[in-house]
Amino acid sequence: MDHALDVVSTPTAIAVGTFITKALVHDTTTPLLEWTVAVVAGGGAAGIIQTFMGMTRLSSTALTGGFGNGVVSTIEALGAIVLSALAIFVPLFAMSLVVVLLIFMLSKGIQLLATRRQLFQRSPENK
Repeated sequence: MDHALDVVSTPTAIAVGTFITKALVHDTTTPLLEWTVAVVAGGGAAGIIQTFMGMTRLSSTALTGGFGNGVVSTIEALGAIVLSALAIFVPLFAMSLVVVLLIFMLSKGIQLLATRRQLFQRSPENK
């Protein structure tokens, strides 16, 4: 059920991130620039975060048979609450935190892919 919800929630998160960002950057310059910033910044950030959470939940299901999904969802909800509060009260810090977390997640993802590639190349079946 979690994975079916992820299929729906990922495009929804991208759309909502885009529209919220568009609402925040209105009347800046041209509509083309506003929508470009909204899609790249809002939709991109929301899509990356939602995709990461979906992959985390999928890994949790694979490793724990689904018993760890509640813990992962609780951590996700707490993170959303904390980040939302920070965005309201300390927006520059919240933005910096999101950038740092995105860089961290992307670097960990790249490391994971590199490790898997090395393990795949070393396996006896591939020689």
